[in-house]
Amino acid sequence: MFAELVINIEAALQGTFHYDVPFDLQPALRVGHLVEVEFGRRLAQGIIIAFSEDAPVEETKPIIALIDDEPVVRPWQIALAQWMSAQYLAPLNGCLRQMLPPGLTRWSDITVDVNPYWDGSGRLTELQEKLVALLREKGDMRGRQIQKALPKTDWKTAVTQLTNRQILRKATVLDPPQMRPKAIRTAELIAGPARTRAALLTLGRANKQADILLTLADS
Repeated sequence: MFAELVINIEAALQGTFHYDVPFDLQPALRVGHLVEVEFGRRLAQGIIIAFSEDAPVEETKPIIALIDDEPVVRPWQIALAQWMSAQYLAPLNGCLRQMLPPGLTRWSDITVDVNPYWDGSGRLTELQEKLVALLREKGDMRGRQIQKALPKTDWKTAVTQLTNRQILRKATVLDPPQMRPKAIRTAELIAGPARTRAALLTLGRANKQADILLTLADS
């Protein structure tokens, strides 16, 4: 069983991607679900838009996890995003992102730390020395934290080089969504008709409170 996904990343993507659905996830997954997948060398969010028994490619990666038990988009929203993409020649993932609740989208990042088994041997460039010293002082750090600490440097290349030499350890992480339930304030009229009429007479016509009472009484 395969799932067709729209990958929710910053880069514009026109197409969809097929992923293998692990057996233990098959009963749980539905169209509209948000899942965690490996996209290239990083973790990313994917939105399921369809299922199929076959995939158009020979090799597919498995879905890693279901992020939320409830679908984050409905079939009509998926259809609308597909129409928008075709009508305006816009990236499909960007169109579908407009349908997502605020706080749901999360971009992947990396964590980096010094390999505890490194014996300290080997020559380092000036930037590599700064990076190792920073990690020894701060402990494991996110990529965005390193960017703030070492701005205007090619720290990503330094991380890759030191990871290949097993001096540093690097892992990809994907933060969970930070969605909050939407709170809507409502008002309900609990006074009976007699008390409402008396209150309107007291307030007078040119009064915002009277307008609110009339609106609630008519609803």
